[in-house]
Amino acid sequence: MVGPTTVSELRTIDMSTLAGWSWLRGTSWGSTLARAGKLIAATTPLMAERTTSCHSCAVPLITRNAIASWLSPARTLETWMTRVRPKRSAITPPASRKTTIGMLWAASTVPSALGESLTSSTANTRATAPMVPPAMLTVRDQKYQRKFCSRRGANDADQVTGGLYPAWSVDGRGTSPLTPERRHWVELDPAHSAAHPRRLSGCLMTSPDPVHPTAPTAPAAPAAPSRRALLTGGAALAAAGYVAQPAYATHGTDAALRAGKKRVRLTVLGTTDLHGNVFNWDYYKNTEFDNGAHDDIGIAKVATLIKGVRHDRRGEPVLILDAGDTIQGTPLAYYYAKIDPITGGAKHPMAKAMNLVGYDAAALGNHEFNYGIETLRAFESQLNFPLLGANAVDPATKRPVFPPYIIKSYRVGHGRTLKVGILGLTNPGIAIWDKANVEGRMEFPGLVEQARKFVPELKKKGCDLVIVSAHSGADTSSSYGDALPYPENAASLIAEKVPHVDAILVGHAHKEIDQRFVRNAKTGQQVLLCEPYYWGMRLAVMDFVVQEVYGSGGKQKWVLVASGSQLLNSNTAAEDAPVAAAVRDQHDTVVDYVNSVIGTSSQALSAARAVVEDVPIIDFVNYVQADAVKAGLTGADAGLPVLSIAAPFNRQASFPAGEVTVRDVAGLYIYDNTLLGVKVTGADVKAYLEYSARYFKKVTGTGPFTMDQVTNAVTPVAPSGTPDYNFDSAAGLDAPLTYDIDIAQEVGSRIANLAYGGVPVTDAQEFAMAVNNYRQSGGGGFPAVATAPVVYNRQNEIRQLIIDWVTDHGDIDPTTFASVDWRLVSGGQPITVT
Repeated sequence: MVGPTTVSELRTIDMSTLAGWSWLRGTSWGSTLARAGKLIAATTPLMAERTTSCHSCAVPLITRNAIASWLSPARTLETWMTRVRPKRSAITPPASRKTTIGMLWAASTVPSALGESLTSSTANTRATAPMVPPAMLTVRDQKYQRKFCSRRGANDADQVTGGLYPAWSVDGRGTSPLTPERRHWVELDPAHSAAHPRRLSGCLMTSPDPVHPTAPTAPAAPAAPSRRALLTGGAALAAAGYVAQPAYATHGTDAALRAGKKRVRLTVLGTTDLHGNVFNWDYYKNTEFDNGAHDDIGIAKVATLIKGVRHDRRGEPVLILDAGDTIQGTPLAYYYAKIDPITGGAKHPMAKAMNLVGYDAAALGNHEFNYGIETLRAFESQLNFPLLGANAVDPATKRPVFPPYIIKSYRVGHGRTLKVGILGLTNPGIAIWDKANVEGRMEFPGLVEQARKFVPELKKKGCDLVIVSAHSGADTSSSYGDALPYPENAASLIAEKVPHVDAILVGHAHKEIDQRFVRNAKTGQQVLLCEPYYWGMRLAVMDFVVQEVYGSGGKQKWVLVASGSQLLNSNTAAEDAPVAAAVRDQHDTVVDYVNSVIGTSSQALSAARAVVEDVPIIDFVNYVQADAVKAGLTGADAGLPVLSIAAPFNRQASFPAGEVTVRDVAGLYIYDNTLLGVKVTGADVKAYLEYSARYFKKVTGTGPFTMDQVTNAVTPVAPSGTPDYNFDSAAGLDAPLTYDIDIAQEVGSRIANLAYGGVPVTDAQEFAMAVNNYRQSGGGGFPAVATAPVVYNRQNEIRQLIIDWVTDHGDIDPTTFASVDWRLVSGGQPITVT
């Protein structure tokens, strides 16, 4: 059967035609719905006398009584609503999918005439976004009010017109996107929209299978959602990729676990590496965040997904966890650690946001220690949930100085209780990376070692499930080499070596692991690992199905029989209004701060090619660092020639020609490192540069090569490629330090023609070298600097030193500091990199 092709045809459709659609055949309520469909045409004139208004946006809504007055008395709306209203049961199959008539509104331009053909109305929308939903459907009746309310921002390239418009349908558990088998059309009401140009209203009708002349039989793959078409509630979950009833990996095969026993599902929602991101905002670019994958960031968006899942799983136990690195990483976080510090009374924006979300616990990340223990303790005091760190211990007692775990108990009916233990573990590398802040005050033993101590304790206390939140990557490796006896990334080792761990929320590595199982070597249990992407780009949803069993003496307990996980993408989720409102003023303050002008640059400077050539903007970092160290040298060390090392932390960093702001400088130096000076020899310098040259892949010939062909070499300690921040270049202050990097040679034999002031460097020659605290503490495993004598350490942040230098001098002139001191060669000949 062919569906209507124009709005006017829809107006004249009769009951027999509508009932002829195959999706209505055999349904007991088909005739009732047909009558409702027939009356869609009368929506506009009846609006004025048979509608009420939405309390929040004043858009007319069809009520139960309004529709009931249009339907045959023989079948009241009460009966109809009973048959079709959403239920909490699992999503029904397409053949019996429930259909709802309701109101729709969405931000838009003024629609065209109602009689416009379907061809023109749908062509406009499908041309830019084949599956764009009009965001909001609601059924509103006097007793049963379910409001799926969300706003949809207008997109200049995606204007909605009158007529039939592709929509989303409300089903048993939320909303479902358009599919080839299920088409959804909405008749928009321009009479109302003309009076309210930013809103459209209309009635929904669905049809899974009419062959429409102007609708493609198989819609194209979904286009990337408009960055202004943001959703809430069930629509946000559907767009994020949420599967309400996923296929779980089963664990129980014993006869005692057969179906028929009582089962309970626990949901664990997880984030990690939020790094001070509340909003989808790039402070360095002063614009909405975006990347090549069109990810969005920020806890405000994740909060919307969390609310959606909690609503979908209402009545079931739900845990919300974080795996660390919360209070460092953005100017927003920096401002409330250093400019208006929380130790002075300010409330940390991440504390405000996370409290509103309702976290149950968070593991400590290594970056929690960047601003010192006092700042961390102040942050801890502002939270409504505990920071967990089973392996942050007192040096004397070896007992944790933060809570090692919490136990949550859930009443799951008929006097039954489900007990869940949450163990928090942080990264041993803190002892190296923040040695100045923690030395003598805290120690950080291995994750596996502490898990072996506390998991049995949790089991003895009756925990049915043990979930670990670990700020440690899944793939075993360490950026600090063998400087510590404990690996940096050890989550998979915990799963393999520590019995009775049921799952691990993984953090630290900034990777995306939707679902991975690691077999425990002793018990054979398959342990679930899940890592959501960093900065709030993803939300982890981990499910655990437990079944009631009875042991000796009739003692009841729960046994894990199935588990699984999924990641939800936050890029179509709207900001959660309460979270956004709570932090908006602080955000605005920081935006003003980072956009304040502090100097001017005589020319544009960019870090885009800093990994393949000596660029002035990295020379500037080295110049400021070396200048600060030289000014602070005393005694016999004052006469040492000064060198400096710097890495390209952010290839997107640049200074414009003209005014330079705090934001420009912060974008160049994105970490909160402090400056040190160490005494090194010429042999140390060469060894350091050889180690740094591991960053390059081995090639032969002079090119041309692309940047990807020569950079980010894979090594045993960097299986995903050596990161940019582990490529250091060196420069001299009073005289140039020059050298070639021959990438046709093997690692360890690449540095050639090393000279200071044009004279070859000797092994015994001494220098003072400016380094950051991360390198001096052993970060990255670079040689010499971790054991070299420290000749300068005033705990000055390098970013602030650069800001202060620009503020004091006003002008950034590359002729003051820029020179070409190093180059890439192959067989001694310069190479070309495009």
